[in-house]
Parts: sequence; structure tokens; C-alpha cells
Amino acid sequence: HHGVEYKEGKKIPTENPCLKCKCRKGKVQCEQAKKCPKLDGCPAPVTDPEECCPRCVCQDTEGNTYQRFQNWTFKKGETCYECECKKNSIAKCKEQKCKEKSCPKGFDGVNMTGFCCPVCTKVMPTKRPPPRKFKNWKELDKYITDHGSATP
Repeated sequence: HHGVEYKEGKKIPTENPCLKCKCRKGKVQCEQAKKCPKLDGCPAPVTDPEECCPRCVCQDTEGNTYQRFQNWTFKKGETCYECECKKNSIAKCKEQKCKEKSCPKGFDGVNMTGFCCPVCTKVMPTKRPPPRKFKNWKELDKYITDHGSATP
């Protein structure tokens, strides 16, 4: 191999850390050195040049880095993940399951920045009707969101 003779069963050096090669029956036979762990939900996988498998670093999709024991959540497609920064700046991420499918009576699920799951928020009772041209308070909220104010 590359001008060097190797005895049967002897290891043959390779520059690819993912391959383990040996001399078998006069030929070089290579196989995957190790099975890499799945990094489902990893926001920032990194493969070091001398390593075979990528590792999940403590960094979110926006490039913010986290310290050991810090947690963060992020959304990939429709799936939410919760990550924790472990020792050696390795992140462990798992799919986040929303605890409540619906909110209890008197509460509405509100999507809030920084949270993957809707947050149950107490509905404030209103005694007075909404302003003249709106059928209900939700319609007014939508109008304000769309137009920036409640004045036409």
C-alpha cells in the first residue's frame, strides 16, 4: 500500500479518522472505525479534523453560545428541541413535548418568543363591549396587530 508492504491482519494507517484499514488476503480492506451517535435536533454539529464523528456544541441556530448547565430551546421545522450544555461544551438535545394539549377553562394558549410550546395565560374578563366597529376583542387584537393601532 503506497509502496509499503504490510503483513496479513496488520493495521494500515489512513488519514481518514473514520476508517479502520487492515491487510487481508493481500488487499487493503477498510471499514467504518466506529458508529457515530445520532445528533437529531442538534442545532450546531461540528466535526473536528482529527475526529470521525461530529459533536453537538453548545450553540444555537443564531450563533449564541451557552455555558455548562445552561438550557435553551429552538424550533427546527415543526419540531421543538430542548438542549442542555454539558461538560466539554457538548450539547445534549431532545425533542420537547408540550405538556398541555389545551389550556384549562379561563386560560388561552399564547405563543411567546423564546418558548416552543404555547403558554397558558389567564383570560382577562371584559365587562364592556369592544369599540364600535369590532365584533369582539379578538377581532380588535388582530386589527391592532395588522395595522399598528385601533384607529382606522
